Amino acid sequence: MRMSSDDIPGKHLLEEPEEKNINQGPSLSDAVALYLRLKGQNKPPAFEATLKRGCGYLIDSCGMKNLEGYTRSDATQFRDYLFAKGLNGSSVARIFGTTLFNGLMCFRFLLACEAI
Repeated sequence: MRMSSDDIPGKHLLEEPEEKNINQGPSLSDAVALYLRLKGQNKPPAFEATLKRGCGYLIDSCGMKNLEGYTRSDATQFRDYLFAKGLNGSSVARIFGTTLFNGLMCFRFLLACEAI
């Protein structure tokens, strides 16, 4: 007897919720502004340009959301978007790793600290 996909125990735990309230919390643009204010002092102009370019790519591919609104599927969509733009693997890794992954984690930390 074969199980249907609906009969898989715990299947609901593997799926992301369809509807998230993306109106709560700071948006990505709020976080970028805060990050630049706190970390962008005395940095070369390329620092801000690189950050804004990477975040702009994220907004173009996944839309403007609050920080909690970005999901794993957004990360996959973002990665595919960068490759579709013709960027090579090292460029995608640099944008994804330094600009966004570290940046978003830092944004969340900084915003949490400011809320205290």
